[in-house]
Amino acid sequence: MELLKVTTLNEAQDKILSALEKLPLRIKKVESLKALGFVLAKEVKAQEDVPPYSRSTVDGYALKASDTFAAQNGEVILKEVGRLLIDEVSDKTIEDGETIYVQTGSFLPHGADSVEMIEYTRSFLDDVAIYKAIAPLENVIEAGDDIKCGEVILEKGTRLDVENIGILVALGIKEVEVYEPFKIAVISSGDELSPPFKEIKKGKIRDINTYTLSLEAEKAGLEVIYTSLKKDDKKELIKTLEKLKYEADIIVLSGCSSKGEKDYTSTVFKELASEVLFHGVAIKPGKPTLSAFDLETKTLLVGLPGNPLAAFLMFKLLLEDGLGKLFKQAEKRIALAKIKENVSSNSGRATCLLVDLVKAGEDLLALPLYTKSANIAILSKAKGYVIIPENKEGLKEKEIVEVVLK
Repeated sequence: MELLKVTTLNEAQDKILSALEKLPLRIKKVESLKALGFVLAKEVKAQEDVPPYSRSTVDGYALKASDTFAAQNGEVILKEVGRLLIDEVSDKTIEDGETIYVQTGSFLPHGADSVEMIEYTRSFLDDVAIYKAIAPLENVIEAGDDIKCGEVILEKGTRLDVENIGILVALGIKEVEVYEPFKIAVISSGDELSPPFKEIKKGKIRDINTYTLSLEAEKAGLEVIYTSLKKDDKKELIKTLEKLKYEADIIVLSGCSSKGEKDYTSTVFKELASEVLFHGVAIKPGKPTLSAFDLETKTLLVGLPGNPLAAFLMFKLLLEDGLGKLFKQAEKRIALAKIKENVSSNSGRATCLLVDLVKAGEDLLALPLYTKSANIAILSKAKGYVIIPENKEGLKEKEIVEVVLK
């Protein structure tokens, strides 16, 4: 039996990234309010200040801070020359010894440089007594304090989340240029697999991968254009993938990727693609993973293990990692923790270790979660994972590890 000639995880990730860089990047404009999850194809610059004018952050009296300095030794009396509601603007300029009442969020009148909180004042007739000295700009947010006109507020490659869209709304930006999501097809293959919502017969198990992988693909910003459950039939797989090559940018096939009698992925990929990038990755779980690239149609093909946990983790480690690097998005969220116990690992092969995180006094502990790669339930218990490099023989209790958070 032919043995897998495995590549390292880092080499596999580099090859996936190189293939992703060959996929066509298509750009379109979308409305800002419909841009959630899209990746910016062009940086966004502010065309105005936010806030557009200086504002009060409290209810109180707009004034010159220098007029309050004498309040350190007692009260100061200022003349009230007006009142501003939150939606009003005044052309009046405050002179020495004058003040104007304002509300939280109100326009800061010309000539004023601070606002005295109403709690430290007393109003009578047209005068206001001030009982506390304040500094310039106290209780004030200046024009452009949040965002300045001309500032690059969102970089090219930013994946737009709710907060980003809030920024676009604050600036009145109606639409943005984004990359069209790569189109992905997700296929599970296996004679033992059954649709998940039907009664299953003996010898069958419910298909998990089609659903977990397609949902994870959407979460990663991909457009799922096709999902299917297939039998282990080489001719049928070739026929399906040959058609999908012209429709999808990425094809993911889970199952049939090791060296069993009906494991066809390698031969299918060789027939359909220009180049097999790798066949086998030195990692547990996920060793049978393979990938190929077709130059004619510019399609990336990825063959994942049939075991649900291994398939899910390899999808994250290869495709999600590659997409993040391609668009130069923020690094993964990392937590430093102490491993709770000794963990063994074979040298020459990386290990993806799922962990839970718990506080123990001032320490953050990473609790190893052990399971077989055919299991999926453990994912709901894991807070993240630790990659044990191939050149390291396990982890020692209390060793500091980097936990990649889910």
